[in-house]
Amino acid sequence: MEHFNGVLKTLFEKGISFSLNGEKLKITTSNELEVESLKLIKQYKEEIRCFVKETSTARSFDESESKIKKYDQSNGEAPLSYSQQRLWFIDKLGEGSAQYNICQALEVHGAFDLAAAEQ
Repeated sequence: MEHFNGVLKTLFEKGISFSLNGEKLKITTSNELEVESLKLIKQYKEEIRCFVKETSTARSFDESESKIKKYDQSNGEAPLSYSQQRLWFIDKLGEGSAQYNICQALEVHGAFDLAAAEQ
């Protein structure tokens, strides 16, 4: 089994993915399929098919749970993402630290509307 995991890892690293069309193994790749990879797929075809079948069964779920729920915008405030919550917490913990501020200087040529830039 250890060797099969290595074969799968090698194939995945080469951009090769697998799915099932009924009981038939379907191969998808963004690159040209190398002869060496094709030999490995033929050699381990049944194991790959079983692996895909097991993982797709394990990953099966109610599709209604996977849909993104529409956000009610009536109150005008959007909920924070997990990343935004984490940054807010770190900011509060650090008492307003400027650690996550990004400083950048720009050189502007020509007319510059300062009032518009401040908005």
